[in-house]
Amino acid sequence: MSWALGTLCGLDFESTGLDVELERIVTACIVRVDGSGKTAPVGKKWLINPGIEISAEASAIHGVTTGRARDEGDDPAVAIAEITEILRRALAAGTPIVGFNVGSYDLTLLDRECRRYGIPV
Repeated sequence: MSWALGTLCGLDFESTGLDVELERIVTACIVRVDGSGKTAPVGKKWLINPGIEISAEASAIHGVTTGRARDEGDDPAVAIAEITEILRRALAAGTPIVGFNVGSYDLTLLDRECRRYGIPV
């Protein structure tokens, strides 16, 4: 059986901008997709207070303003730890993590966030 026909872990982040070295995660979503194409939420969707300004360009794409993130967003260290643990469990179960730009952007951004908050990568 092809890996693409088995269970997959879909990952998507929206952020404060495009530079993985400087930007922060604003929203995150993790879904489990089984071989039939059905999706089910894994964990939850996160709105995170990034602790920095969200650029106007980024807000125009994902719709989250700095004010909303500050008022409604989760503590970033807690959210990043939750996200990392869900992904760690998926990998331990042999579940591929997939998404658009997941290798070149999302996982790199997550790595920088983990380092920022002292969370094991």
